[in-house]
Amino acid sequence: MSGHEPTDAEGLILFEASNDGNEETQGDTTQPDAENVQAPVLHWACAMCMFATLLCLMTIASICLLVWLAYEYTKYSADSCDVPLQFWVQVVSLTALFNLACNQQDRYGTLGARIFCGWRFDPENPERMPVRVQAYNLLVPIFTAVWNCVGLYWVSQAKEPALQDRGLNGTAVEEPEVRPCKEVAPGLLAAIRAYASFNLLYSLFILIGVAGLSQILYCLARRGLIRVSDAAPPGSLERNTEEVTLEDPATLEQTSCSICLEDFAHSEGVLVKTKQCGHVFHKAHLQNWLMVHRTCPLCRSDLGISDR
Repeated sequence: MSGHEPTDAEGLILFEASNDGNEETQGDTTQPDAENVQAPVLHWACAMCMFATLLCLMTIASICLLVWLAYEYTKYSADSCDVPLQFWVQVVSLTALFNLACNQQDRYGTLGARIFCGWRFDPENPERMPVRVQAYNLLVPIFTAVWNCVGLYWVSQAKEPALQDRGLNGTAVEEPEVRPCKEVAPGLLAAIRAYASFNLLYSLFILIGVAGLSQILYCLARRGLIRVSDAAPPGSLERNTEEVTLEDPATLEQTSCSICLEDFAHSEGVLVKTKQCGHVFHKAHLQNWLMVHRTCPLCRSDLGISDR
């Protein structure tokens, strides 16, 4: 009947049915978002695991080649030949000792950066690495790569051992003063060729892997899944910006967002203006930016300051 009112039992059934329907609807709307976040993270985690595994295997192989190189050097250290193989190994040894002593990373940076660049990383107040420290960090890998190329060049210049010819009177021709390395130290020659070639490949693998890993970490930081040392503290966006409209004078001078390069007049979304420098951005884009950087995208003013 039209005037029938539901009893308490019927009302309870209708209430549970409506809740089930709402939960199913909410589950349908939230599940794709969770999958969109979890799937890339899973792929990135697999890629990082593969890179770490290959890096460990290649590191073990590099250590084995270094042991072989040291063994061959001890056998032929006193034997001089047409190519300065012993000098090449000595420079490699000094470079390895220098890396162990000065380029080991700790929470304050490296000892070499503190000694040669006068820079010390402060975990309590992180700052961008100076250019001189970046140049120093690139100096040793570049020198190592160049020295490996020099070793391969010297190995390629090693002469073949000459056959002993006899003169017209049956006497043997006098041997040259410097004997070829392929005759004097064939084991050291092979060890240098293998070590230099593998380390060039190893350095290239690390360069490509670190570049890809940095992009992965950057994407994770942009999604808010991890935090980096250069990121702004939580709440920096709310403390250091204010919401504005298209009628604000700042939007007349700056008509587009420098992060996405889209005009404010042809885009949707909340606009915010920095209190310190007065630059305008899309709020969502600036929030993603502050998850990786603490400075203004335009003028590099510090947007992570808490005292306002």
